[in-house]
Amino acid sequence: MGQGADLRLVHAITGFEEEPGDGANYPLQDFLFGVARERIDKMQAEAGTKLELCIASGVPGKIVRDFAEQHRRGR
Repeated sequence: MGQGADLRLVHAITGFEEEPGDGANYPLQDFLFGVARERIDKMQAEAGTKLELCIASGVPGKIVRDFAEQHRRGR
């Protein structure tokens, strides 16, 4: 019996909250996103899962809430 729920992995990387700037941290942020994606992909392969992965920078609670709202509206 399905509940109509979707399960996604949400990963927040702190320290790169959206603030106006010159974009000097983008290479580092891109690197950290890539490392996180590789590690999470490896963990999913070991666990036998293929969940959609959402990675963003910011405060974890806000990131999770924002993704939940975004995906709820997309239904």
